[in-house]
Amino acid sequence: QFAETDFAYLIKEKALAEDFADPERSIDVSGGKLIVMQRADVHVKIAALLNKWREQLQPQIVVRSHLIASSEILDGTYFDEDAVTAILTKEGNVAEAGYRCVSVNKQMTHARNGREFSYVSDYDVSGNAYDPVVKSAFDGSTMEFRPTLVSDRQSIQLDVGFKLSSDVTRTKRTLGIAANSGAAAIAASTEMSSKSTEKKFAIPRRAPNAPPKTEKDVTVQRDSSFNQTTATLMNGGYIAGFELDILAMNTRATMTQVIVPKDKWVLAAVFGNGNPKGPKHLLLFVTAAVLENPK
Repeated sequence: QFAETDFAYLIKEKALAEDFADPERSIDVSGGKLIVMQRADVHVKIAALLNKWREQLQPQIVVRSHLIASSEILDGTYFDEDAVTAILTKEGNVAEAGYRCVSVNKQMTHARNGREFSYVSDYDVSGNAYDPVVKSAFDGSTMEFRPTLVSDRQSIQLDVGFKLSSDVTRTKRTLGIAANSGAAAIAASTEMSSKSTEKKFAIPRRAPNAPPKTEKDVTVQRDSSFNQTTATLMNGGYIAGFELDILAMNTRATMTQVIVPKDKWVLAAVFGNGNPKGPKHLLLFVTAAVLENPK
């Protein structure tokens, strides 16, 4: 990031050196602004240079957020740093989530904090094969943002997306699949084993001189990877059972756009708290500022 004196030097000594050869022409810095004594056509050149540099220079912007569980909804939209700190540390309030991320101007950035897990949601049938459908779910908070420095460089337009998922419950459901010859469905075994067993048996003789009748072999397999039980029947039929997860969770989400003035926090959204034991409301505060380079 350049200082005002750097721009003055580049304009006077490098970019427009010939136009400033006359000692009566000058460019100085006062109160963070360029003070230029020049002809009108040179002012046009300087304005064009400054616009070009604004487009080319990509400042880094630091974005911070707090999600605070509070028993009350606050009046107002803009808060200073001390006010947000007081809300955050107030007795009874709880900090549910918080982020601090650095992004280049106009860059979309994502951040998340929580637990991702897999579960069996369904099954696919292909002939005599039944394959589990494994999906993933997320328990925690996700934030995405895109900062855009406004032309006056005193405020930042912030596109904010926030999502909080919590209190996940998983209900197990055993689903049986009937044999293709009309046999009854069976429930999946709750045991998990990688062993295979095979059993052969004979039907007793029905007459003294009748030959023995032997039923076909029955093989039972248990696959511990997704709690499936399968059995091959005498007639070639197939039955199976899957243990599915039925998920439920509390979700609060917003997608919004706010203007963040310099040195201010914005109350961007208010949610209801899904936790009956906690404060009733969730307050989402965001702020953004240009990141100053170290000297």
